[in-house]
Amino acid sequence: MAAERKEVWNCFFPEFALGMKDAGSIGRILKLNPRFLDFLFEIDAEAEELKDHTRIYYPGEFAADPLGPQKKLPEEIGEILREGEKKKLLYLWGREGCGRKTQIRAFCRSAGMPLLAVRMNKAENQEEDLKRFLQALYTEMILRRSAVVFLDIDKCLEQNDVLKKMLPAIRRKLWKITDFIFMTGEKAWEWQEEWQEEEQFIQIPIQEFTPRQQKELWERELKGWELQKANLPELLSSKFSMTPGEIKKSAETAKQEARRKKYAVLAENELHNACYQQFHHHLGDSAVRINASFSWEDLILPETQKIQLRQACNQILCRGKLYEEWGFGDKLSYGRGISMLFYGAPGTGKTMAAQVMAAELNMEIYRVDLSAVSSKYIGETEKNLKKIFDEVQRSRSILFFDEADALFGKRSEVKEAQDKYANAETAFLLQKMEEYDGIVILATNFLQNFDHAYRRRIKYVIYFPMPPEEERIRLWKNVFPQKAPVGKLDYAYLARQFELSGSDIKNAAVTAAFLAASDHTEIDMEKILLAIRQELQKYGRVIGQEEFGAYAYLMR
Repeated sequence: MAAERKEVWNCFFPEFALGMKDAGSIGRILKLNPRFLDFLFEIDAEAEELKDHTRIYYPGEFAADPLGPQKKLPEEIGEILREGEKKKLLYLWGREGCGRKTQIRAFCRSAGMPLLAVRMNKAENQEEDLKRFLQALYTEMILRRSAVVFLDIDKCLEQNDVLKKMLPAIRRKLWKITDFIFMTGEKAWEWQEEWQEEEQFIQIPIQEFTPRQQKELWERELKGWELQKANLPELLSSKFSMTPGEIKKSAETAKQEARRKKYAVLAENELHNACYQQFHHHLGDSAVRINASFSWEDLILPETQKIQLRQACNQILCRGKLYEEWGFGDKLSYGRGISMLFYGAPGTGKTMAAQVMAAELNMEIYRVDLSAVSSKYIGETEKNLKKIFDEVQRSRSILFFDEADALFGKRSEVKEAQDKYANAETAFLLQKMEEYDGIVILATNFLQNFDHAYRRRIKYVIYFPMPPEEERIRLWKNVFPQKAPVGKLDYAYLARQFELSGSDIKNAAVTAAFLAASDHTEIDMEKILLAIRQELQKYGRVIGQEEFGAYAYLMR
C-alpha cells in the first residue's frame, strides 16, 4: 500500500515524479499538479497532454453488447482477473473491427469502472516526451480510478523502438496503481520478454464470426430499412468475411448514400460497394482489377457451358445455407471455394465469362499477372502467390489466372533440383486454391498442357468452343453499338465465309469502325472485309481476292 500511496502523492505533486531532491523537506513549497484542480472543477475536462492520444469511456455510456462466438468473454475476463494474486496483463488480438475493445468495454461496464483507451502510436517517440506523456496517463488513471487499454500495441512496438525499450518499466509503474492492464493487437504476441514473478501474461484471440453470425449482424444493422432483395443479409454474409466493425461501417455507408440520393430502398449494389470500401488490397504489379461490364446476354456460349457457370455462381450464393443450416461446414474444413478451369481457342470468351460471373455476383475480379508472380529464385513464386491470396481472402474477390498452363504445366521428371522446385510451386498454388473461400479461375488455350492430376482437383472444367455459324451471326449483329453508323451488312455471308472467334469479330468491327471514321463514311462491307483480312494476317494467313466470293470486287 505504501507504494500505491507514493504514486498518488507523486501524481498530485509532480516534483516527486520528476525526481527532484528534497522535494518533501520542511520549508519547501510543493506545487500542486494543475491537472488535479482542473479535474476538481470540471470532471469531464481532458488532460492537455493526453489530447488526441486517449479517450475515456464511462460505465453508463452506451456500448453494444458483444455478439458472436465470444459474447460471454466479458464474464470470462472477470473470472480471470479474480483468480490468484498475480497482476494480470490481458492481450486481446484479432482483425481490426473484430470487437476487441467492445469486449473490454463490456467488462468495464459490468464492473462499474471507466476505461481509458490509449493509442501509443500517436504519442511522442522521444524518451523524455514519452515519459511526460506516461506520467500524465498515470495521473489520469488515479484521478478517474479507471482501467486502461493500450490499443494496437503490436503496431506501436513495431514502429516505436523507444516504447519497446521502455515497456517493462511502464508495466512496473502501472502495477503500482492497478492490478490489471489490457492491450489489443491484430496478431499474436511476438515480442519475447521475461515476465516477472508477480505478473501473469494472458493472450486471448478473438474468433472469426461464422456466416450465420455475420448474417445476424447484417440483419441488426439494416433493421428498419426496406431492402432491394429480402435475402441481402444472407447474400452478404455468404460473399464476404467481415468483422462486426466492418459490417457496421458498411451498413452505415450504404444508408448514408441512400439518404443522400433520397432512396427509400437500400440497393444491392450500394451495399456491395460499401463492403468493398472496407478492403484495401495492396497487390502492386501482381494483379490488376478488371471492370466487369458484361452480362449473360453478351456471352455467346452453348447452353451447357452457361449452365455450369450459373451453377458455380449459385454455389457462392447458397454457401451460407449449405455450410451453416445444413451442417456441411462440419464435414468440410477446407475446399469450400470454387476452382474453375476455362479452356479453348483464343478469343472464345474465357475472360468475358469470368467478368460475367463477377457482374452476376457483384464481386471484384483481379487478373493475376503471372510474369510478375513467377520468379527464378527458389521460394519467391510461392511467396508472391501467398501474398495475393492473403490480400483478397477477406473480400473473397475472384482471381483470374490467364494462360495458367505457365504454372500448371505437366509435372516433369525430377532430374535437376529446379524440376523439384517447379513442381512444388504448382502444388503450392493448388493448396492455396483449396484453402481460398472465393472463386479462382484458370484459363488456358491448350488443355493438353495441364497435368491430369491437377485437373482432378478442380471443380469445374469448362470448354469454350469456337462459335458455330449461327452464333457468329449473333456476334456480328451484337458487336456494333446502336449509335454507330452501320450500313447494310451481309451478316450471313460474314458468318459463313470466315470462321472467327468472338474476339476476332470484335477486333475486326473496331478496326472497320476506325476505317469508316477516318474516311467519313458508314461502316460497310468494304471496311469490314478489309478489317477481317488484317485480323487473319495476325495468324499468318494471307487470303486472296477470290476467297471473298461474291464480295471479291470490293477487295481489288
